[in-house]
Amino acid sequence: MPVYADIIRLKAEEIGYPLLTKAVWGSSGNGIRFIRDRAGLEEYLATPDEGNFVLERCITGELRTVELVGAAGEYAVQPLCFTGPTGGKPTFAFWELRSSAPRAAEDAAFEPVAQKLKRLCTTLGITGVINLDISYSGGTYYILEINPRVSGATALGVAASGRNTYLAMTDILLGQWKAPAEPVLPRQRWSLEFPVNDVTDVFIKEAEQTLDVIQITPSLVVDGREYGGLMITSCEYGAEAGFLQRITALDATHHVVSADMLAQLKELLTGPVAQAVR
Repeated sequence: MPVYADIIRLKAEEIGYPLLTKAVWGSSGNGIRFIRDRAGLEEYLATPDEGNFVLERCITGELRTVELVGAAGEYAVQPLCFTGPTGGKPTFAFWELRSSAPRAAEDAAFEPVAQKLKRLCTTLGITGVINLDISYSGGTYYILEINPRVSGATALGVAASGRNTYLAMTDILLGQWKAPAEPVLPRQRWSLEFPVNDVTDVFIKEAEQTLDVIQITPSLVVDGREYGGLMITSCEYGAEAGFLQRITALDATHHVVSADMLAQLKELLTGPVAQAVR
C-alpha cells in the first residue's frame, strides 16, 4: 500500500537521522541497513527487504554490552563490556577487539543506570538472565536493545568479574540465589576477545599452556559464511607486559593474529587505561 511508505517517511522525520532498519529475524548485524538521510530512506523504500523490520535512530559512538542475572528483586550486574563502534554501516561484530576493561568515568556513570535496570527487572519479574546493548554518547547511556538470554559477550563479563552467570542461574533454579551487594560486579582482571585466523590444534594447545584461555573457537560460520576464528582470554592486572610477549611469540610461530589486532592489544594494555589500574 503506497500510504504505508508515507507513514515510514513521517516516522523517520519524528525519530531523526541517521537511522537503522533492523530485521526482526536477524542477529550479529545481519539484515541491518544504515540510512544516512532522506535520500537514503528513499533508496531503501525503492528496494525494500522481505520480512518485518524495526526502524530506529542510529546512535553514533561505542557499543557496550551488559548482562543482568537474578530473580525476585535480587539481581547481579556484570561489568560493562566494550564491543565495537555504533553508527555507520554495520560490520561483523566479532572482527573487532572486544574487552571488559576499566574506564573509571564511564563505569561511575553507569552505576545509577545499573540500579534502574535492576528495578526494571524487578518490575518485569525477570527470572534468569537478560542482556542489553547500550551506547554511551554525549554523557548519556542509550539502550539499543534488551535480549532475554545470554549473549556473545557473556564470557567476557564472566572472565572480568570472576562471577559465573551460568552458576548463578543454577543457584536460582535450586533456590539458593543471593545477589551481591555491589551495584555492578567489580572487574578483577582484563578480559579480551579478538579474531584469530588459521587456527590449528597445535596453536590451541600452546595457547592454553601459556595464556589464561577462556575459549577458542577455530571457525565462526554464520548463514553459511565462514568468518575465521575467535579467542577469549583474560589477563591479571599488572601482568600486561607478559601477556603481550606471550601472544606476540605465539603469533610469530602460528601467524593467527593480524598485525593491526596486535597493535590494538598493545595500545589497550599499555595505554592510559592500563596505567590507571596499576
